[in-house]
Amino acid sequence: TARAPGHPWRSRTMPGRPSSCRNSGGFTTSMMSVSPFCSAPTSATDAAGVASATWTLGTTAGAQTATATSAGLAGSPLTFTVATTPAPAARLAVVTQPSGSARSGIAFAAQPVVQLQDAYGNAVAQGGTAVTVSLASGTGALGGAPSATTDAPGQPAFSGLSTSGTVGTYTLGFSAAGLADAASGAINLAPGNPAVLVVATQPSPTARSGIVFPQQAAVQLRD
Repeated sequence: TARAPGHPWRSRTMPGRPSSCRNSGGFTTSMMSVSPFCSAPTSATDAAGVASATWTLGTTAGAQTATATSAGLAGSPLTFTVATTPAPAARLAVVTQPSGSARSGIAFAAQPVVQLQDAYGNAVAQGGTAVTVSLASGTGALGGAPSATTDAPGQPAFSGLSTSGTVGTYTLGFSAAGLADAASGAINLAPGNPAVLVVATQPSPTARSGIVFPQQAAVQLRD
């Protein structure tokens, strides 16, 4: 049975057979895989010869197992396997960071990839969730579409994102209604492509014919 991680799963055994996690009259249980919590390591059978246990599943989605044993009984050990699915989406996570270095006004070579996750960090496959991106730090402007919608695996398809501004460090922030936000790692912004030529130093305002200016002009390329 598929259940969300952290969900209690109850089982019992018929006479002569151990069960789940806590079991009967000397039945001892060993836990495997995700180390889930069991109500008790041993228990005794009731008048009908039945033992039961409550097994709280681990927080990692996927197959989880528990083994019950009882010395001297046929069929021991008995293994239980439960398939767990992620809990509902609770947060955003950046699973692929944008480029750590970029140039102003030029699209990041590596575009960020964001994933819907449950509270335990399991990926949630859910389409149709609108995710917004913005500058979380740094003074400038964000280029590219400011929002995208998750596809079936739970990832919005951002493309063409860039940052324009002064040289420095920037980060991106991602948000969606009802979910915890996520932030990218640092993006070190360098100048973009040369776009204009400016006079950085003016020549001398007065000069004599045929004589070198006391103050020479200087020009600067800027993005």
